[in-house]
Amino acid sequence: MQKPLLDLSVKSVRADVYTFLWFANTTDKSFCLIGNFMTKGPTEVQLNKTKQLLECGVLLSKLESEYTVRGHRDVRATLCPGDILYNIIRGWPEYH
Repeated sequence: MQKPLLDLSVKSVRADVYTFLWFANTTDKSFCLIGNFMTKGPTEVQLNKTKQLLECGVLLSKLESEYTVRGHRDVRATLCPGDILYNIIRGWPEYH
């Protein structure tokens, strides 16, 4: 049996990174990390799984190879995704 590109089994994911994908929007893909990231950042597991999810999206042609990452607050007046996580993703090369 071929190993999946990204292990999203409940055992490895549920406690640390509940990632949801919605493919109804034909131009944007959205996902969220569960937690309050105003004063504490996400776990390394959450960040690693997020990066794996993005890589998987490219491999499966669900994301363009030159995709852009934005925080929720870049498109709507909200505190989401929290100051700590927002500062982390702003440092990613895919953030524009």
